Amino acid sequence: MRQVHIKPCWSRKFSPSVVRPRFTIYNGLSELRTQNLRMLTAPECYAQLLSDFLNIFGRVPLKYIASHLGISPETFSRLRARRTV
Repeated sequence: MRQVHIKPCWSRKFSPSVVRPRFTIYNGLSELRTQNLRMLTAPECYAQLLSDFLNIFGRVPLKYIASHLGISPETFSRLRARRTV
């Protein structure tokens, strides 16, 4: 009886030629975001977050966004109030 070797369908989706370029792009963007969080002021970080991830504000509690930006929830609230005026 002859054995048939079948590659699983996921092997094509996750081949190195597909994964490596995507990983490189995402890794670069992550590094840029981390650098921006360290170098920019709180209002600049908030503006950057708005431009990059506008839809995040309906999905993530504001206290977690403030924590990600490295500011208190009160300061984040003031930033949001100033930004909408």
